[in-house]
Amino acid sequence: MELSQETSARYSVQYNGTAWQVWPISGRYRFVDDSSKPDDFFGDIKHFYQRYILNTFDFPENHGKKWTKGEEASLLDMVEGDLSVNLIAADLLRHPRSIVVKIAVLLDDYDINAKLDDPSSFDTPVKYLI
Repeated sequence: MELSQETSARYSVQYNGTAWQVWPISGRYRFVDDSSKPDDFFGDIKHFYQRYILNTFDFPENHGKKWTKGEEASLLDMVEGDLSVNLIAADLLRHPRSIVVKIAVLLDDYDINAKLDDPSSFDTPVKYLI
C-alpha cells in the first residue's frame, strides 16, 4: 500500500493497482480514474479500509453514493408499484436500510423508520407498510 498526503485534508491511497483520494476527517473518498466527474462516497474511514483494503465488507455498488433526483423518482415509483424494500434495494444497488431512510426523507415521515425497521418486513410491498 502506498499512502501520500496531497493537501492538509486529502490523501492518495494506492493498493493492488487501485487508487483513491481519501479525506479521512470528512469520511469522503473517491476512486481515481479517467472520469472527469468521479463519484464521491461517504462513510467512516474504517469502513473504507475494511471494504477496499481488507475486502471484508460486501456493500451494494451504490453504497455511500449521493442519491440522484432520478434515483429518488424511481424509488417513489417503485413504492407505488407494490415493490418490497429488498426488491427496490436490489434494483437501485443500495442497502435495504438506505431505502427505508430515503423513503422516510422523501415522504417527510420519520415514523416510517419504525414501521420498516424490522428486516422481516423488507419482503412486504412498501406501500402496505406506510
